[in-house]
Amino acid sequence: MVVRFKSKRLKLSDLALDRQNPRFVGLDATDQTSIIAYLVTNEEVLDLARSIASYGGLMPGEFPIVVVENNENIVVEGNRRICSCKILLDPNLAPAQDRASIPQITSPVRQAIKNVYVHIIGSRDDAQIVLGTRHIQGVKTWPSISKFTFFARHYEAGKSVNDISLLTGVNAETIKRSLKKHYFLKYILSLDCWTDLEKQNRVNYASLHKVGVDKILRIFSTNGSKELKLTYDEQFKPRSEVPDLGKIVEHVVRRVLKIIPEKMPISTRTTFSQIRE
Repeated sequence: MVVRFKSKRLKLSDLALDRQNPRFVGLDATDQTSIIAYLVTNEEVLDLARSIASYGGLMPGEFPIVVVENNENIVVEGNRRICSCKILLDPNLAPAQDRASIPQITSPVRQAIKNVYVHIIGSRDDAQIVLGTRHIQGVKTWPSISKFTFFARHYEAGKSVNDISLLTGVNAETIKRSLKKHYFLKYILSLDCWTDLEKQNRVNYASLHKVGVDKILRIFSTNGSKELKLTYDEQFKPRSEVPDLGKIVEHVVRRVLKIIPEKMPISTRTTFSQIRE
């Protein structure tokens, strides 16, 4: 698939960070201030800002990719770079506790990042092959939950697994596995055992991707899958004949997230009969 684009130099202030960015796991508010705060807190934007300040601007060849939607220039690729430039120009855009960590920039650096060259493409669909190659199996990969969310968003918009595969260049089996993991995570978060405080601080997408999502998923995709008779329907939603599945899932998640003390270490080799005991 050939993606058509045109190059253009735009004011940094005319670029909007993407509200639909798969990085934003667990982000409810999608105004630009909230997006910047999320990126600074979770996506190493301060380190990138220091690198840009030290280099004197963006590296050659690092063209953000933009789509025009509702007369807005939306950055669909390069949100971390554009966010870094925005807080270098105006540190007050960053959360108050991080402003002192933003380096002061010289006048030449300021001039270099006030206007940036971008590649403008026709639609989000045109961007997907680039995003799939770069962030799912390429240079700067997204965290696991972001990959799952990326595929699920397209699937829930009506695309088939084969459609998503053609669009992104990712093989169908990888997409199917990711969809199963996505809906299993949704099942975990939907359990009614979590208190409001736990949902706010520990059992949410943002926390899971930081401290334990891959370990949790591996536990339930190895021996646990057979012991719990865990299968998935045609829409990739989890099913099990075990009546106390929810209690077992709750217990494992609480142990992995250290909400309750570990009686014994849980690993992918731990049997669910041991956990029950």
